[in-house]
Amino acid sequence: LLGGVDLCADRWDSTSHLRNDPRRSLSQRQETYGPYHEMGIQVTGPICNLLLQHIRRRWRRLSSIPLPDSMENPSKVDTANYHHVWISRTRSTIDPGEERRPITREIEFLWIQLIQESKRTLWMEGQYFWSRKIQETLIQRILRTKEPLQITILISDLSHLRLLPAKMTWYQAQLLSGLQKAAQERPLVELRIFRPSSHERSIYVHSKLILVDDRYLSIGSANFSARALRMDSEIMLTFEAKHAHEYSKLRRFHKELEHHWSHCSLYPVDAIAEEKLIRKKAPILSKIEWHK
Repeated sequence: LLGGVDLCADRWDSTSHLRNDPRRSLSQRQETYGPYHEMGIQVTGPICNLLLQHIRRRWRRLSSIPLPDSMENPSKVDTANYHHVWISRTRSTIDPGEERRPITREIEFLWIQLIQESKRTLWMEGQYFWSRKIQETLIQRILRTKEPLQITILISDLSHLRLLPAKMTWYQAQLLSGLQKAAQERPLVELRIFRPSSHERSIYVHSKLILVDDRYLSIGSANFSARALRMDSEIMLTFEAKHAHEYSKLRRFHKELEHHWSHCSLYPVDAIAEEKLIRKKAPILSKIEWHK
């Protein structure tokens, strides 16, 4: 089982994303989190052993208790439903006794390639948008568009999170504003940025996924941020469709995503206006120099 979900009571929700669901924890209903959107996957086969290697390495850095041996058992492969799966990671820490080495940035490199290879549709979901490298890659893809291209980005409304620094709100508005300005120069590009809500209450988007042309689907734990792509310990699984039945399954998944969000309110994000408003309220933020 792989995803970005935090296993705690305050993250629970149903696919209906009801405004006031009595099944949520009391603190979830009263405090920060209400409706909550997450995405995860279940996989079997040899890929599980590679996932275990990543988990074991992380486990050793956090605990002196050995990982249970029962997790060593290899899982059987259902050849009738076999899919091509790619594993990508972010690793910046070094284990005791391990020689120094460059950080692992497989997720960042993978996402850059997926964006560059997109042809018709690009669907992205994440908590926030804090990666200038991803923004620059999207802008490059937008500016070289010669065929119709639809880009959909779903992010959380973070305005109610008191701990979020104002400079990060400004940074996100700046990045998304750059995307919208680039898209305005290309009539063939339809850029849609949404913050979802349910009955006037924000839905916290905690999923991390990229769906490209119903050909690639990447799901895991990494956010669209430089920290997740270069500093944290993250992992993503990417499915590649190579045959007709695999394309069909990803198209069906795409339609299910659209159907899921059709029951919610999707508020368009005008990042250009938001950036101007933040700049007016806090002009000092515009003087911050950001590193890629």
